Amino acid sequence: MSFTNDLFEFFEEFRGPYRVVRYYYSNHYYQIHQTPAQRIADTTFRVTLSRLKQRGLIANTRGAWHITALGKRELLKRAQSRTEQVDIRKKQKSLIIIFDIPESLKAKRNWLRTELVALGFEMLQKSVWFGPGPLPRSFLDKLKNLDLLPYIKFLDARESDII
Repeated sequence: MSFTNDLFEFFEEFRGPYRVVRYYYSNHYYQIHQTPAQRIADTTFRVTLSRLKQRGLIANTRGAWHITALGKRELLKRAQSRTEQVDIRKKQKSLIIIFDIPESLKAKRNWLRTELVALGFEMLQKSVWFGPGPLPRSFLDKLKNLDLLPYIKFLDARESDII
């Protein structure tokens, strides 16, 4: 989990002024990761708070940082997505995804690889992945919105079919 996501989820249960948030987040981080959070620079902490605030996910009201209604909806959406991903990982692997995405779309290609890992796929080659199917509708919609479908092939297969 990224620092931004971890901090964002921290605000689901906590609110307070900056110094208190920074102190309690450090303890929270240590309990989860068993490593001190001092490695997270104060500048990084402040910039992350600022970015979450710009996105409308957290707010600073009367000197206390807290999650907003939009932030709570985003957390709920993320939790549902994680549940969906766990359900997919439990499925038997039955799908091969092959893609050839141009270098000009490198960021989208990297996003696809990250998503495939989250969906429980394993890499056979950099552009050949094997994992559970069928894919969630939301994932396919995202591929369509990013105009990646012309570069991707989906093949139905079982683990016993792969030599």
